[in-house]
Amino acid sequence: MLKFQDNYSIEIENMEDLFLISYVMIDELYKQYAPQEVTKRKNISKVKLSDSEIITISICGELSGNDSENGWYNFVKKNYRYLFPELCCRSKFNRKRRDLLQVTELIREKLFQFFNVGSHDYYIVDSFPLEVCKFGRAHFCRSF
Repeated sequence: MLKFQDNYSIEIENMEDLFLISYVMIDELYKQYAPQEVTKRKNISKVKLSDSEIITISICGELSGNDSENGWYNFVKKNYRYLFPELCCRSKFNRKRRDLLQVTELIREKLFQFFNVGSHDYYIVDSFPLEVCKFGRAHFCRSF
């Protein structure tokens, strides 16, 4: 795994760099911490898109602020197909992503421990206003 020191940093210039750096770290953590029932499950050798790639796409989508499963999948398929040449269909990808949620959470926790994110005294609170319903559909909305 990458060894970070106080005087060393990685510059992420574009989304491709984010995918590549994230994949390397997530793949290492997946190999170390994923449970045996996930890594040794039936027909794992026949899958085209690895679990590490699915988790990477999922986490990078969350980091980019995209909250639509289908929108993020279509964006990756359109713009980064060369990074994931064996990208499966949308419904299969989303089903696998949901099946791997516990492993994704475990990897996210290990990343937080690795970067010491939880040990700071200051936290960022997202205070972005959220639309409850669009004005065009306001007549359909009975209560908020």
